[in-house]
Amino acid sequence: MAVPLTKAKLRELRDLARKNHRESTGRFVVDGLRSVREAIDSSFRVIELFATQDLENSAAGQALLAEARKRSVIVAHITAREMEQISDTVTAQGVLAMVEWRQWSVAHLLATAARASLIVALDAVADPGNVGSIIRTCDWFGAQALVLGRNSVDVHNPKVVRSTMGSLFHVPVLGGVDLPEFLGQAKEQGYTVYAAAADGDAIADQV
Repeated sequence: MAVPLTKAKLRELRDLARKNHRESTGRFVVDGLRSVREAIDSSFRVIELFATQDLENSAAGQALLAEARKRSVIVAHITAREMEQISDTVTAQGVLAMVEWRQWSVAHLLATAARASLIVALDAVADPGNVGSIIRTCDWFGAQALVLGRNSVDVHNPKVVRSTMGSLFHVPVLGGVDLPEFLGQAKEQGYTVYAAAADGDAIADQV
């Protein structure tokens, strides 16, 4: 049986909508059945899961909660009204999870240079949906990692997390990177650097 949601926990979930609170706690919120399931199945630490009664009554919800408890994840009950206060989706699916960041480093991401690898870097991509779509694409095509420059959107922004549809838990993503410095280090490690430009002459699949 899920435990009731405390006022303190509800406040913490609301606060995680703010970047500064996510950074100070090292936590972020995952919203939706598919994304929460991907988080539970990943190497990320799921701190706590929050489910509505409707979710708990559904077959998919029961399977998810059973897997969460199997992995020692705390499960709490959240009302539909409380869910609306936290989730920014039009139609919430009745489940949220509080997840701990994975702390990737530039050195770790570049350590794959000994084998064929691809790292995608984004500069000044501010739209959360676009970043989420690119993370999904990196996952689909098997990119080893993705880095976001300092002037790109925060990777743990709720809209980014939701639009990745769980791919965030498959591809290492490092945000707030000094791109010129990173690209210099990549070249030193043996990477070839390509820059994409709308007015470029070469076609990407011919490079």
